[in-house]
Amino acid sequence: RCNPWWRKSKLLLQLSGDHAALVNSLAVAHHSEFGRDPQVYSGDGAGTVLVWNVGSVKDTAAAANSADRWALQITRRKTLQLEESRGVPVACVRVDPAGRLLAVLSMDNHVRVFTTHPLEIRYRLGGVLCRQANVCMKCSFSQDGQYLASGSEDGKVWVWAMDTGRAVRNVVPDPKYRTECSAVVWSP
Repeated sequence: RCNPWWRKSKLLLQLSGDHAALVNSLAVAHHSEFGRDPQVYSGDGAGTVLVWNVGSVKDTAAAANSADRWALQITRRKTLQLEESRGVPVACVRVDPAGRLLAVLSMDNHVRVFTTHPLEIRYRLGGVLCRQANVCMKCSFSQDGQYLASGSEDGKVWVWAMDTGRAVRNVVPDPKYRTECSAVVWSP
């Protein structure tokens, strides 16, 4: 079950009791080309990624007031946890635009890329420094899904090709401006 509520002008989601630690990141895959309902991926501080199916159901309580009221029904589908990263906090989860790949950036200096259907590991990408709990590192797929980029605590930006899993670019910052690069975004 997923319960949304507002707190201090922010929409919060409670994924009822399924995570052992706080959820650090959410990603949504629409999966329209697969003909399935959308899925939500949630990563937590205990190193677990949960996969949720999202569907819509008639909200019977609200239906008395309005004939076209619908509610989201979110049900847990799968748990993703690798033995090698058990207990290592997940910093970021992202899905490529086609919904075929899932990137999981963990605080063990790795980005793991999974296929979403079936849910299997495809690449283990290294080089990223991601260890500090107070730095929220993020990764991002390019609009065409061919590349994945991630910032790093040493200020570098890593870019990998998704057809090979190899690093194609490592941008090193000017030493006088060196600080962590916590987020990367692709320009359209």
